[in-house]
Amino acid sequence: MVGRYRAQFSQWQNLTAGNTLGNTSWWLSGVNTGDYGTARQGYGQVNRPLGSPAGVNTYDSLKQSYGLEELSDGSTINGMATIGQLRRNAQQLELHIKQLEDDSLSSAPDLNTQIAVLNKINAANVLLVRTMQDTNKLLAALLEQQLVTTERNRTSSVGSINAELYRQQHFGEVMSFTSATPTRLHTPTGR
Repeated sequence: MVGRYRAQFSQWQNLTAGNTLGNTSWWLSGVNTGDYGTARQGYGQVNRPLGSPAGVNTYDSLKQSYGLEELSDGSTINGMATIGQLRRNAQQLELHIKQLEDDSLSSAPDLNTQIAVLNKINAANVLLVRTMQDTNKLLAALLEQQLVTTERNRTSSVGSINAELYRQQHFGEVMSFTSATPTRLHTPTGR
């Protein structure tokens, strides 16, 4: 029975990503452990808060963007590995399902004893549970991708909102620079 029905399934993998600027480890720990406080801390490290200074190219905003890209890379690689494991094991799983089906439909007396039938039912249930687990792994990989996409969209929106808030808060300064610009720029004379 073990040789006929036991199939290989994908293994759960923790999300990994680069941590070049030191701001992705909390996010990774949060999604890998499920600890809410850790996830919240990680979210804050790659996330630009509303109302923060508008500098689009400040070191902090670039660090957050870089971290988000590292998380995106890690999430993509994790999704690729999950899909690869599912595909790698698909033929073997199909073979075991086919063997289970053949044995279930067989009229051979040794495959239709009470114990044999119960063993086939158990094997079918184990295959079902493992297949559901593989589905959950794939859904988790998709959710990781969606989290990064959502964060990327949020970062873009927050950047726009913060830039507009900055512009409105510093309108006088911006206008004084703009109105003084023509007098500040000189064309060299004598050419």
